[in-house]
Amino acid sequence: MQILNKLIVAGAWLCLAFIIYATLSPIAARPLIGGGFFTVFERFGAYAVLGFLFRLAYPRHLMIVLIVVLGTAITLEVLQNFVPDRHSRLLDAMEKLLGAATGIALGRIAGSSFWPIRVGENELPRRN
Repeated sequence: MQILNKLIVAGAWLCLAFIIYATLSPIAARPLIGGGFFTVFERFGAYAVLGFLFRLAYPRHLMIVLIVVLGTAITLEVLQNFVPDRHSRLLDAMEKLLGAATGIALGRIAGSSFWPIRVGENELPRRN
């Protein structure tokens, strides 16, 4: 079970790194899965996966998960204003936030059903 937890933590941070790359890279370098209306599902899905993985990775730290996942969505949307061929839109941010919230909620359901919270697992470092 410990290996699974480590894989989920690694997956969460890799997902975050990929989203940062895809969001802030020039439009020509951005990975494109679909186009048109499918981009709504790309945004929603990417943040749903991110929220899901972070919620599973850090089940005892909901507030930190919310800050990281929702904060990332807002921060990256604002930072797109500084990339020459990218733009930020309120609708894009709302799609990302809705996806993140859905992923976090599904992570909570999956975590309580399949991976019960254990004291001491995935604890954040504490100061002594």
